[in-house]
Amino acid sequence: MGPTELIILLTTAGFVLIYYLKRILRKIRNEKKLKMLRRNQARALEILMAEDYSLLEINPKVEINTLVEDRAYQDTAAWDFIVGKGLKRYLVKVLPQGQRMNFGAKGVRERISGQLSLFEMKNLLLVDVERGIIRNIESTSKSL
Repeated sequence: MGPTELIILLTTAGFVLIYYLKRILRKIRNEKKLKMLRRNQARALEILMAEDYSLLEINPKVEINTLVEDRAYQDTAAWDFIVGKGLKRYLVKVLPQGQRMNFGAKGVRERISGQLSLFEMKNLLLVDVERGIIRNIESTSKSL
């Protein structure tokens, strides 16, 4: 084996090693995010239970099928919980750490109201785990 072949072999081995190291690091990072998400969800449930909300469903999902110019698309809308208090049901979104929502932005309001209609609900609770705050958002609509 000549020096050129040895360099090619070592370079290829180096690329393979870097590829697998990146995969391992990405997996470790994702596991940390999942643990944090679960911790945030558990803390959000504690905050909601302290305010007398009862848990009805965890990770509710709605499948959305769309056909655009004879091409099918499939999407999923998912939230954190559905809770109830009295006769009302609420869709719950747990805000990730460090994230704030600007409800002055039309895009945020449109996205929230659209997803509320997908779940056939009118009430949304946003739980800010860092501050221990629950924000209640009610949405109504009418034809014009």
